[in-house]
Amino acid sequence: MRLIRILTLIFIGLMTAQTVCAAPIELNLIEAVDLAFENNQDFLYQDVYGLRTAELSRQSSLAAYKSQSSLSLGANQTGSRTLSSSESGDRSLQGDLSWNLQVPFKWGSFVTFTAGMDLSRRDSLSGDGEYSSSPYLGLSWSQPLSHSGIKAGQGSLRRIETGYENARLNFQRARENLIYQTISSYFRLFEARQALDLAEKQFDLTNNLLNLSQVRLEAGEIAELDLIQIKVQRVEEEANLMALKRSLRSNRLDFLEMLGLETETQIELTTSPEEAIKFLAVENPSFEDALAKAMTHRIDLKQSDINLELAELSMQETVSANKTRLSLNSKYQRSGSNEKFSGLTDDASQSWQVGASVDFSLLDGGRDKTGIENARISLDQARYSRQELERSIRKEIENIVEAIKTDEARLNILKVNLSIVEESFKISQIKYEEGMITSDDVLRSQLALFRMKDTIDRTNISLIINMVGLFKAEGVLVEEYEAWKEAMKEDEYAQKDE
Repeated sequence: MRLIRILTLIFIGLMTAQTVCAAPIELNLIEAVDLAFENNQDFLYQDVYGLRTAELSRQSSLAAYKSQSSLSLGANQTGSRTLSSSESGDRSLQGDLSWNLQVPFKWGSFVTFTAGMDLSRRDSLSGDGEYSSSPYLGLSWSQPLSHSGIKAGQGSLRRIETGYENARLNFQRARENLIYQTISSYFRLFEARQALDLAEKQFDLTNNLLNLSQVRLEAGEIAELDLIQIKVQRVEEEANLMALKRSLRSNRLDFLEMLGLETETQIELTTSPEEAIKFLAVENPSFEDALAKAMTHRIDLKQSDINLELAELSMQETVSANKTRLSLNSKYQRSGSNEKFSGLTDDASQSWQVGASVDFSLLDGGRDKTGIENARISLDQARYSRQELERSIRKEIENIVEAIKTDEARLNILKVNLSIVEESFKISQIKYEEGMITSDDVLRSQLALFRMKDTIDRTNISLIINMVGLFKAEGVLVEEYEAWKEAMKEDEYAQKDE
């Protein structure tokens, strides 16, 4: 008896565990977006890692302008034998330590500092040995003398920085896109579930109406044609129900993939469109204000500015490629040799060198002219792309602002209609209690109320997506999302306190 009781408890425990595991995950809108940031594979591997790769590439490129040194060690042995059997040769050990530092300065100039020392030990087969060393210091300076060369400055350094800046902006754009896509997918799934619920209610009502019509046909109250019309309506609604189930499954799988969850995961969306509207609403959006924000914050505009700057830099570099350049070089060196290492400095020789050169280009076979023309075309294309982007942004914002105003106007009308439908439903309930109408009439009135609420939800969802789209078009979606996050947390805490 005790064994049966233990097995029963174990079975109940397993069933409880399965029930807990099968319980749906409750997700509000903010939790869904945060989950997407944590788990979305495209975002993690293409964007997060892409930014990290760009940072590493930037550090690697900038290493050329940091202190560098190298050490090389070597050993050699040589030997020879003459026909008279005399033998000669030597063995040597040598080391070379060097250091250099390249420093960019203003006006396109570079200064390079070098230092190093060669040290060797040579021993002959006869037993004689000698140490030798030659430490040195060097300084070189290169300065373009043309206006275009000075204006171009250190183009390589600027390209390094803009490469990383572009990657950083791509990461910001990826965050914006993921927020927009997650919010859109969240409410598309919500909309699909609402549509399926409404269709199921409509299908149940049609089934009830079909059963009632069968009875009324047998009683001779309706014609057979009326029954056939209801049957056709039922088939159409059944087909629509199947299509809505497929749509819900597709929206659900897309949403789970975006959040990086398994396809079997059950979820429950807890943020309604009405609740989201409270935090996302923009009263009377102004086209002028939205456009001004976009011109300041849009990521693609910033990237276009970078491309335009690089095109101008390329133009300046091409113009200055074969222009006059001044170079100065200097070097100081000491050389010494002695049988003893400690005596290397006793009788060391000193040498120094200072030189200057100016490079002029005389003939290049038209290469400069072709390069300049090509760079000018690229610059014109970059300017045109910038202008086209501004026109595209203007049109995009204008359309979104108009869509938001349309949604808001439609919502105002629907809310008035909702109060009328609610009143009609109350009247139908009273008439049913008084025996004036049938239960199907009440169901129809209730279904009309459900449809009105569903239409309001759909319009709210359209308004939400358009509002999020406006923030994205303005380039401030990430900042707005952080503000919504804090506002929703404060609202949640306030509700708990109540």
